[in-house]
Amino acid sequence: MSNTARSSLIRSLKEEFNLENFFLTYQYPVHFCTASFKRPKHFYLIWNIFWSIYHVAGVLTIFFIQSDLDNVTKILAYATIWGYLSLSLTVLTDLVIVICFQYIARFNNRVNSHSLHWSMKILWFLSNISYSNGVLITCGYWILLYSRSNGRYMYLNVMEHALNSIYILLNIFITAKPFRIYHVWQDIIAFLIYIIFSLIYFFSGGTTTKNTRVIYFFTDWNHPSVAIPFILLLLFVGLPLVHTILFFLYKLRLYIIHRMNTQDENNDPKSKLSD
Repeated sequence: MSNTARSSLIRSLKEEFNLENFFLTYQYPVHFCTASFKRPKHFYLIWNIFWSIYHVAGVLTIFFIQSDLDNVTKILAYATIWGYLSLSLTVLTDLVIVICFQYIARFNNRVNSHSLHWSMKILWFLSNISYSNGVLITCGYWILLYSRSNGRYMYLNVMEHALNSIYILLNIFITAKPFRIYHVWQDIIAFLIYIIFSLIYFFSGGTTTKNTRVIYFFTDWNHPSVAIPFILLLLFVGLPLVHTILFFLYKLRLYIIHRMNTQDENNDPKSKLSD
């Protein structure tokens, strides 16, 4: 890495810790409806259409397989389903914003302003909570919970616990949306909401699809001495770690795009013409 690139990276990291970045404020709305690269022109629209169709089909598949109405309500107790539904909602919101702000004339002028439209703030919040929690769910499932004998369809496991994170990691590089290190507080709030739900669900007599009261071993409220330390570990170590990794992938994206743009300028004959 050159001295210029290194100093640029250090400056970028210092700017990241500006307290303004704690909130959903951003000066370039156009980054919420475009790809991080300029060509091909309609790629980002096609990208979002494809993943929207995929996630809608995924949600329908999940609920269609649970033909029993009782099981349909029970699967909503799982963090996996919360994560997949929130990610699907994020993708659909992304598509709507791309269509509105890039292809509908009445919204076009909003992308040239210096403040985010309220819909973009919603998208940003949804992206934050679904990305970090989604990757955490993937890691937690394959490391702690997966069993070949659990009786689930393998393609469901892959769809809910692998392809979700593949999309997230790819989209970090595809989208032009920013990713803030300070926004980890949003991930923590979403995680806490699920934990509170699991606590209420447990003590109200709710059961899983296997007719047990314990959703996960770390939400077994019969044994709080196990559940509480593990939840705190996920909340204050696992989740911030995942969020930080995604943040550095975002910074890597910025570095790659900067290098690509610099190379394009150097290869552009017009940029080499003297005045």
